[in-house]
Amino acid sequence: MVVLRGKTYYFRQWIPLDLRELFGCNELLRSLKTSVRSEARQAVRILEYKAERLFYSVRSGMLDTQQIRAIVEDYKQSTLASLLNARREYGAIAYLPPRLREGFAEAPAKELVEAVIKEHSNRQEDLALCVNTNDHAGVSALADSLLEEHGEQLDSKTFRLMCEYLLKAQIDISQTVVKRMMGDFSSTQSAVTVPITKPLPAAPKLSELFAAYKAIKTARNKWSTKTAENFERFYKEAIGILGDKELPAYTQEDAIALIEAWKGNSKGTASGKMEFLSSLFRYALKSPDSCDRWQIRGNPFTEMQIEGSENEAKKKLPYSNEDLINLATGLLSVKRSIAPHRFWVPLIAMYSGMRQDEICQLRTADIALVDGVPVFHICHKPELRQTTKAKKLKVCPVHPMLIKLGLIEFLEAQKLGKQDRLFSTLSYSQGKDWTGRIRTWWNTTYQTKHIKDCSGKSFHSIRHSFINWFKQNACYETYRDRSIVQSMVGHTEGDVTSEHYEQDYLASDKLKILSKLDYGLSPELVEALIATK
Repeated sequence: MVVLRGKTYYFRQWIPLDLRELFGCNELLRSLKTSVRSEARQAVRILEYKAERLFYSVRSGMLDTQQIRAIVEDYKQSTLASLLNARREYGAIAYLPPRLREGFAEAPAKELVEAVIKEHSNRQEDLALCVNTNDHAGVSALADSLLEEHGEQLDSKTFRLMCEYLLKAQIDISQTVVKRMMGDFSSTQSAVTVPITKPLPAAPKLSELFAAYKAIKTARNKWSTKTAENFERFYKEAIGILGDKELPAYTQEDAIALIEAWKGNSKGTASGKMEFLSSLFRYALKSPDSCDRWQIRGNPFTEMQIEGSENEAKKKLPYSNEDLINLATGLLSVKRSIAPHRFWVPLIAMYSGMRQDEICQLRTADIALVDGVPVFHICHKPELRQTTKAKKLKVCPVHPMLIKLGLIEFLEAQKLGKQDRLFSTLSYSQGKDWTGRIRTWWNTTYQTKHIKDCSGKSFHSIRHSFINWFKQNACYETYRDRSIVQSMVGHTEGDVTSEHYEQDYLASDKLKILSKLDYGLSPELVEALIATK
């Protein structure tokens, strides 16, 4: 994470919960020695990778909770098996500690059984007290012995955890002994047949992790239908290339294999697929219990950079000012009364910088007055099939040109017709959201008809043109001016202060900057657009 302190950017990384005692702190903080955000973002990638490798290296020398439980379970079962064998040879007196055996060597059977029950009942109470007071003195030597036997070492926190497991195992042993004395031998066979060294259970596979990740995201309404479909496809592609292996078996060599396989994709698409896999493993590493469940200690897919081809930048070109005028002129042939979306969606994009899907999903309630200024509320409400890339509300004033062309009159007509959506002529479809009809028309017909050179250009180029216009026309007199444009298009600063504490700019301040936008449409063209039916 990049954070700004004063005028200098810092790298900040939270330390995983299971490693904090080893590091003696909750986070890593390091100055990036720059006040330029782009330089900081570049430098932080290297530090994030190094931090991930550091955590992986530390974890690689540690037993996880699942392995500790297996060692303790082996101890418990082998102890029960030994006690059972001793009872078969010497009788119930084998269940008593050596200090009491001499006193009951000649005792009647019933008295001996009662003594065993009393001894192990009292022992359970004593052990429970040790658990609750963190008194591990009685089992620390046993823990050391078991670790030496398995050739392992633990940090102090995990050693205490192992001691707690051993105390609980001894409670289980005493409970089993009491049950046997009372005629319950249900655990006898398992105690005899369990081997001294029990192999760890097979680690979960990638398919199990994806199923759990998908379930939690779906339950929390974190994925749109389109996102779920994309991630399902990314998962199937990864499985097809790497196979459905146990999670600890995946390495950075697998990540490199995916990079090679996805070279034919655009940089954005390939990076998105890699980020999806990385997010799966981050989910599995989010807490000590989660690490134990999935049996992994690192993320092989983190910060695996995917380089684009030389033509990558050319795939996202802005429209020239001439292109925009030609596209606006072409709207004279659009029948507004039949297909209002074809007329308004391009114009709203030109004068707001909104994405195509953000415009198509607008509802009539999303255009309203704020402090006397008409604004677009670009909402993130998945329950209404409205989403934004940043998953939060954006506010952009309605440009005076849109008002002049009659957008407010169109809005009022929709409300009068009791339409809750601004473009009731558009329908929702999975995979394309609300944009299907616009996208097909724009890509196959409209753009090619009105633009001389369409290579590297698409509807999204309008957004590029909008953002680029302010820079090319020297509209940024202060840093604040640039920040206002960023807030309108959803490019926030991204640090903790701006995200959680600072309020958005006033609608009037945004309108002041936005009103400078002028593509140079002639008065004749504007009048002709107003007159279209």
